[in-house]
Amino acid sequence: MSVETKKPEPRLSFAHAKAQPATKIAPPAFQAILWTVGQMLIATAIFYPQFRMRLKERNIVAQIKARDENIGRWFEFRGGHVRSRHGSTTSRTSRWPSRTPPSAWSC
Repeated sequence: MSVETKKPEPRLSFAHAKAQPATKIAPPAFQAILWTVGQMLIATAIFYPQFRMRLKERNIVAQIKARDENIGRWFEFRGGHVRSRHGSTTSRTSRWPSRTPPSAWSC
């Protein structure tokens, strides 16, 4: 009787992981993530007065979309309140350029 031993799978190196294409998130999961972000922003504004005061400083509409632009959600920050809806908005939106992080923007 011979006992077969499994060979351990080789560990992926950083170089190997970098060469693989980026993992795609299924559309329903991405929609759920965006919805959850909106709900968390609304809850944070309700429970933390400091955050609500910070929201009152500016009125802005920001939109987050998938690269193919078929899934998205927009967030409106106006007067200390947060509003979130699915789809795209026709009003002025903030779009983050692909290579510039939002921290580089000055509002």
